[in-house]
Amino acid sequence: MALTLGSSLLFTASLLVAACALFWPQLETLYLQSHHASVNRTGSSGTKCPLGYEGPMPADHPPTGQQQQQQRQQQQQQQQRRQQQQGLGPVLAGATPLPAPAAAAAAGGSSSGPQHVFVNGHIWTANPEVPWASHMSMDAASGEITHLAGTPSSSSCTPPGSSSSPAAAAAAAAAGSCKAAGADDAAAAAAAAAAPAGSTVVDLQGAFVMPGFVDPHVHLIFGGLSLSQINLRGASSRQEVAARVAAAAAAAADGAWLLGGGWSEADWGGGLPDASWLDEASGAHPVFLTRMDSHMALVNTAALQLAGLLHAPDAAGSGCGCSCGGDAAADAAGVDKDPVTGRPTGLLREHAMVAMRGIIPSPSLQERKAALAAAAGYLLSRGVTAVGDMGWGVFGAAEETWTDLEEVYDAAAAAGELPIRVSSYVPLRSWQRAAQRLASNGSHHASGRLIWGGVKDFADGSLGSSTALFWRPYSDDVSGSTTGMRLIEVEELQQLVQGAAGAGLQVAIHAIGDRAVDEVLEAFEQLEECSDADQQQQQQCVQHRIEHVQHISSAVSAAKLAVLRLHAVPNPQHLISDRSMLLRKLGAERAGPGRSHAYRTLASMGVSIGFASDWPIVEVDPLASVYASVFRKAPPQAHQDKQVSAGQQGSSSSTEPQPPAPPEEQPWAPEEAMPLEVALQLHTATAATVARLDRWAGQLKAGLRGDFVVLDRSPFEGMDEDGGGGFAAGVPRVVKTYVDGRCAFGCDDGDVAGDVQAAAAAVADSR
Repeated sequence: MALTLGSSLLFTASLLVAACALFWPQLETLYLQSHHASVNRTGSSGTKCPLGYEGPMPADHPPTGQQQQQQRQQQQQQQQRRQQQQGLGPVLAGATPLPAPAAAAAAGGSSSGPQHVFVNGHIWTANPEVPWASHMSMDAASGEITHLAGTPSSSSCTPPGSSSSPAAAAAAAAAGSCKAAGADDAAAAAAAAAAPAGSTVVDLQGAFVMPGFVDPHVHLIFGGLSLSQINLRGASSRQEVAARVAAAAAAAADGAWLLGGGWSEADWGGGLPDASWLDEASGAHPVFLTRMDSHMALVNTAALQLAGLLHAPDAAGSGCGCSCGGDAAADAAGVDKDPVTGRPTGLLREHAMVAMRGIIPSPSLQERKAALAAAAGYLLSRGVTAVGDMGWGVFGAAEETWTDLEEVYDAAAAAGELPIRVSSYVPLRSWQRAAQRLASNGSHHASGRLIWGGVKDFADGSLGSSTALFWRPYSDDVSGSTTGMRLIEVEELQQLVQGAAGAGLQVAIHAIGDRAVDEVLEAFEQLEECSDADQQQQQQCVQHRIEHVQHISSAVSAAKLAVLRLHAVPNPQHLISDRSMLLRKLGAERAGPGRSHAYRTLASMGVSIGFASDWPIVEVDPLASVYASVFRKAPPQAHQDKQVSAGQQGSSSSTEPQPPAPPEEQPWAPEEAMPLEVALQLHTATAATVARLDRWAGQLKAGLRGDFVVLDRSPFEGMDEDGGGGFAAGVPRVVKTYVDGRCAFGCDDGDVAGDVQAAAAAVADSR
């Protein structure tokens, strides 16, 4: 039977809350051991109880169906490796010493091939079983990690004996260098000497190294296109908006669309813009400029005329918890109108944006490829090596996302030209097409750079545009009736979720308002095969996702997330962008701890969490995201880009005095702060699990790929004994980024060349 909000769940939630109250100081240890060490209960570790308990299965327990499938896959992979000595590197266990070439050959492996050996590092692995190392090796052909060993010396940020206690390590850390020296020099030298002929040895010179960041929620091609469009972030006046639009118009072909976004009315002190801001500056060009949250857009009169929205019909209940479909009346629900003249103002929300987007020419294939290259380069510069691509957003046509997958990502992966790992999500309403692809082509490309099998949809809008769906009206709404927008009816969502989940697809649903979160939970409750399955069936279930989970109605919602084994994908930088409007829009209770951006509440309930950016809605900056989750405020100004500190308040129709926003230097609801190491885990290891990329990325350990970043300092400097604090010397800067053991950003003459095509050729030879 399906779960409900009845007595059984309330009793479970009560027990969980009581346990959290009792063990709250041990949150970090409990979370890392029970959550991460059990590999998020997805079945990746085949020896953990499928329900998540720490005890192993009995030794005589028969293999589950998924374990049998994994065994067959492993056997096939081993056979391929034996057949092609130039293919994928060996999978060696943990800290096993690197074997000599002869021994490896005798064992039937391919570790006799050249290796990339990185020595003298302060390596945080994100693997709770072996959290620190001083050197690592990986197969030169595939980038698969074959060996990690060593402990950074006592002069580093992690002294000997601290492998299970990063807090103790941080307390003993010396400010500045994390140089691994002394006894480990001999170990590093031995590792380098044992490397097969033709290997490359890279001296990390004591640098701090960690897994490449995984961002499970970005809009990849859309973000890449935005890098060359009108950027209105930080525009502080009507005149500045007009000036940027005029500059773009002067450089554009006659009649071409002017696209861009990033504006926020808070940047110029409040008050929403209208089409008159653009008409003179744009000339004959139609203009479409999204608000920073991409749930509202500003267009000029020319664009309204082309879309047939100058005389859009009225829609009853506009903006008041309505459900938008696709006809003219529904589209009109998102068309803002002047209360005096009744004419559209030029502001569009949610589905009204779809009507406009439908007449904007799609980018060419070449433009999409260029956008991918630009986006990948930008992400790599921020230390991101793998992403979940959520497509074009609420106003993007389904075909745009499919075109990105089939014509851009597939082609790039086949040609060995996909610079980062991409987990692609297509619209939920096209789940049958996604299921056919999954059945016909499997779940991923052989290179490990591209996977598919995920679908996504929207339950509501955003807080800033007043379209996030809440149980109670917005506090700043003078009508007392605006609760947001429901973008899909609950019954339809349930049907779509059941169909997609039944086909083996991972379902991701955007939900920001507390009512939207509860309604999405209701839809997932209907998946009886996951909710009420026995242990073996439970292990075979796909873990689905709720995106953002920005506001929850109570701890019961958090408990349901855990019971239903759903991933939560919050965005810590949304806390920074939203904090100036939280009190005004929601009031103290809904904006407070346990209700808004409640990361620690979710973690204490055992919810699987993966941090994400939602780029280009906000900047992609994982270190700033980690900082925000630890300190509940923005990083120091020296680290911030202009858009991070740009005010992003939503529109307000109230004329009553509003409560002042808290000073930006004060943490928001510090009760929800996360321990530093947990926060780093949530942007690496668990983020990879959320995006179904954990068989390649998220940790540095044998068998995974060599995706890692080099920072200019350790984030653990200054961390206290309880795991709090850190960033004593400021937010670190990404110095270099590696994918598959090859330098992809910040490279110099001494680095391993970032030859993506060579890596792809090696993989192809092994097939």
